[in-house]
This record gives sequence, C-alpha cells and structure tokens, in this order.
Amino acid sequence: MNISFRNELHTRSIIIFIACTLALAGCLSHSDGGGGPITYTLGGTVSGLNGSVVLENNGSNDLTVSSNGSFAFPTQTISSNFYSQVANSGTYSITIISQPAGQTCAVSNGSGTVSSGSNISNVSVTCSTNYYSISGTASGLNGAVVLQNNSGDNLTVSASGAFTFPTQLTDSSAYSVTVLTPPTGEICSVSSGVGTVSGGNVTTVMVVCSTNGYTIGGTVSGMNASTSLVLQDNNVDNLNVSANGAFTFATPVADTSPYSVSLFSKPSGQNCSITNGSGTLAGANVTDVAVACKNIIIAGCIQSPAFSLANPVPVSTFAGAAGLAPPGSTDTTSPTSMITASFRNPSGITTDGSNFYISDTGNNKIRMISSGSVSTLAGSGSAGSADNATGTSATFDNPNGITTDGTNLYVADTLNNKIRQIVIATGAVTTLAGSGSAGSADNTVGTSATFNHPSGITNDGNSLYVADTNNNKIRVISMATGAVSTLAGSGSTGNTNNTGTLATFNLPWGITTDGTNLYLADTYNHMIRKIVISSAVVTTLAGQGSAGYVDSASGTPKFDLPHSITINGTNLYVTDTANQLIRMVTSSGTVTTLAGTAGSSGSTDSTGTTASFYGPTGITTDGYHLYVTDTQNNKIRQVN
Repeated sequence: MNISFRNELHTRSIIIFIACTLALAGCLSHSDGGGGPITYTLGGTVSGLNGSVVLENNGSNDLTVSSNGSFAFPTQTISSNFYSQVANSGTYSITIISQPAGQTCAVSNGSGTVSSGSNISNVSVTCSTNYYSISGTASGLNGAVVLQNNSGDNLTVSASGAFTFPTQLTDSSAYSVTVLTPPTGEICSVSSGVGTVSGGNVTTVMVVCSTNGYTIGGTVSGMNASTSLVLQDNNVDNLNVSANGAFTFATPVADTSPYSVSLFSKPSGQNCSITNGSGTLAGANVTDVAVACKNIIIAGCIQSPAFSLANPVPVSTFAGAAGLAPPGSTDTTSPTSMITASFRNPSGITTDGSNFYISDTGNNKIRMISSGSVSTLAGSGSAGSADNATGTSATFDNPNGITTDGTNLYVADTLNNKIRQIVIATGAVTTLAGSGSAGSADNTVGTSATFNHPSGITNDGNSLYVADTNNNKIRVISMATGAVSTLAGSGSTGNTNNTGTLATFNLPWGITTDGTNLYLADTYNHMIRKIVISSAVVTTLAGQGSAGYVDSASGTPKFDLPHSITINGTNLYVTDTANQLIRMVTSSGTVTTLAGTAGSSGSTDSTGTTASFYGPTGITTDGYHLYVTDTQNNKIRQVN
C-alpha cells in the first residue's frame, strides 16, 4: 500500500467518524422528546421543627426552612444536551447542613433520579427535640443524701456510685446540682455541678461525702474602699467580701472534695486575680487563697471621673529635649534628665497608671518611662520582624498603636502587618496575630489571620480592638487565644453608618473603649465614630466628613486628620493632627479645643491655645493628665 492511498483512507475514516458522531449527538439532543431542557420542582414537608434547618441539594443548592409544612427548592433545570445530562445525571440528593438549635432532623426520600416532566414532592424532613440527662457519681456515703437540680428536681441517693436525675433537660439548658439534705452526721460537697447542657448527657457531676468538713479561706488585697466583691466556691457557694483582709467561706467542704474559688462579682472600677484558688481537700482547712485587686486599665488609662476644663490647661514637656528636638534614641536614668532623652517620631502611647510605654516609631523601638527615667523595653532599632525574641533582640517595623492590660503590652506593628505582644516584666516579644502578609483574612489561629497596616489598638481586658487602617476595618482579637474576627467595616472606603460589615470607614487610625463602646478616629473621614461592641452598630459622634477646624455642638464641628483618641470618664480627647490641636469631645458630640494653636505648628510650652504642637499623634491619660506624643517635635508633652 503506497503512502498516498493510506493518507486518503485515513482522511475518509475521520470524515465518516465525524458524520456519525454528529448524527448521534443530533439524536441524543432530542432525547427528552421535546428538544428543550427538563424543568422540575423538588420539595416535600417538614415536621417537628422548632427553629430553622438548612437543606442542601447536590452539595450546593441551599434552602433555609423556618416553619413546619411544605417546602420547595427553586425550580431545577436539566439541559437536554446529552453530555450535560450525563454530567449531573438527572439526580437529586438532599442533605442537612445546619441543624436547628437543640434539635436533630433527618431526611427520608431525599435522593433519587428525575423523570422527564415529573416533580419531586415526597421528601420528608422530621425533626425532634434533643433531651439529655444529668448524672454523676457519689462517694463516701454513710446514709442517704438528697440532691437537687435547678431548685426543683430532687433525687435521693442511698449508696455510693452512679446516679442520674429523672428529669432530662433540653440542649442549652442550665443545670445546677446542690445538696438538699446530707446524710446524718456527714458533710457533702458538689463539684462540676453547674453548667449548661451542650449536645450530650452530663456525666461529670461529683458528690463527695465525709464525716470531716473543712473551710476554704484566704486574703483579699488591693480592694478600693467603699467597694465589695463576691467570691464563689465550686460555682455555688457565694461569699460577699467588703474589706481587705482575711475571708472564709461559711459552708464547709467534705474531705477529699475539690474546691474552686472564682470571682462572681468584681469591685466597681477594678479587676481581681486569684491565686491558689483551686485544689482538693486533704484533711485540713484551706487558708492560702489570695485575691489581688487593682484598678481597671482600659485603653491605657485609669478610669476615673472626668476632669473639668473651666480654666486654660497648662502644657509642658514631659520627656524629650526642649524646643524643636532633633531625632534620636537616647535613654536616661535620672528623673531630672528626662528632657535629655531623645525620640524619633514617637506615635503610640499608653500607661498602666504608673509607667508610660511609647511606640518610638522612627526608631522601631518600644520605650518605657518609669520613675522619671527613659529606657528601651524592646526593639533593636533596625526594621525587622524577629518573633520570639527578648528586649533589644526583637525587631519591629514602624510600630504605632499600643495598649496594655497591666501585664503585657500589645503593639500594632504596622509595616509588619502584625499585632505583637510584649511581657512588660521581661521584654519578651511574640506575635499574637498576623501572618506578616498584607490581607484581611479572619482566622481562629491568630498568626494565620492577615492585616493591612494596622495602626490603632485598644483593649477591654478580654479582647483587643484594632483599627486595620488600609483594610478600612475594625478587627477583634481574643487576648486569650489570638483568634481574629471582623467587627465592623466592609473594606470599602466611605463613611456609611450601619451595622457591622455594612458600615464603611476611610483609613481609621486611633481607637479607644469605655468597655461598652468603641470610639474611633476615622482619620481621612475627619470624623469621630462610635461602635457599640455588642451589636457592632456604627454611628458618627462628631465631624462632617470634610477637613476643617470648627468647635461646635453635635453635627457641626470639624477636624483635620484626627489620629488618636483616649477616654477619661465621659469625655474623649483627640489629637487633631493637621490642625495641631488637642480637642475634647463630650458624649453628646460637642467639640472644644483644649490646647494648641489652630493651624500653627510649634513647640511652645504654655497654657491652652497659646501652647503649640507639631504633628501631635498619640494620646493617653492616667486619670489626671493627658500625655501626647508630639511626633514632629520628637517629644512627649503633658497637658495638666
């Protein structure tokens, strides 16, 4: 066979194959008999539902059902093209991707194959409420003990071993097991007896009885006068403590029983910590529980009544060279030489009531002022992102916002896109949140989340709140776990008042909190915004959205690039940076000028509007004075 003949035969074979294939496709394309796509409805009934269940068809088509009765997915369509039919097979498969709270739902008749022109209506979803038992073990019994759950469900236990209350509880219900009547001549204690049912039977309640009972006690220190706290042992035995000194719980605890002292109610304006608060009785009274209280630190300031502004306030230089100070990074060791210390564009500042901590941005250091001396707590001075280093072995890159819980500092390490944690006692630096890459991803693992030039930071003792500047968002970080979430901000630029991610900001910078609300210097909107933490509702407290300088009542004042913000009592204090001013904002939004010469930069120590600043950025208070990082002057100023 010659080559030309073989090529011709090959060509004819291809033509025949294509012709047959087209013919076959033409036939199959009309396999539904009508030449058009197949449409059908898919549904059924739900019964026993108490809440909302989310159904899903074929792994992608979700439907939320919130009431009993009929349900139907949106009309389904299968293409008449043969290959498209093969791709989705004409099948359906309904699954449950979200159960109602406290219920379990099951699907029957949930999968099958669609017949041409036939609707599916026999899918059945049946839901039932979950009930769980409360049980545990009793030990040391020499008679019968009567237990009680939730002050009503009684159970007599006559012998050591397992017990179960007869009445079951629904999911998410609270339970509280107590001893109603102990055995004659014995003391019984309950541990793990209080909690909330969470998707399963409770089996961990422990009742220990003994002929010997011992008391739980210790000492309280640091509590303010005219305040009180309530301690609780094993989640049931409450004790009101109204003065510093010794305390003892009234209810004795059986020998070999566990005890756990917790803070049920803290003193007004204070936080308290407990040491030696838990253990197991071992034949003796417990006397070493220690409760230490101290004033609450919020946003780096001690909460105290707001001070008045009846007279012009004096402005002085707290640290840094007098006059127009040249940049530097000189530490000092003498209170009399604080003005010889030098900084380079300091920005963030916070206090624990005794010491001051400064983000010395241009030096990439964290500085500390303590007992009048200036020292470097952390940072080598070179830009970097060295994690898990101590003191001057650690590195930062343009650190800005800073806040403290009294034990640690938390720093917005802006150009590293990280939130750093510094142990004040040791200078040990770690990364709490942020991978280092610019982004806006939330994550339960803090170092897997991303930020984009975070600048402002504050805390309420449990959470950090970060002004994620280039993302136009307000982020939340759990101080315990580092988990990161978004509280407010869509990410788009704007000044929309709304809830959560429906609100918009424009390069927000400074942030502070009173424990209930956040207050934000929305810098490029020239506004002060308010965010209710519990609901994420965002409103505008002051500012018109355009740059200017106007002292006025709510709605009409103007700012020019407000940068940082702090709170003392009911008033806010703002560094109005481009206006070279320190402004005060009341809870109603009225704005007045506290210090600085409007529109004029300088370094004059004086009173009120005859004093001058040059790029004031950070601000904090110790409850009596304001402290300002006068950034371009490379100094720290005090406003009395």
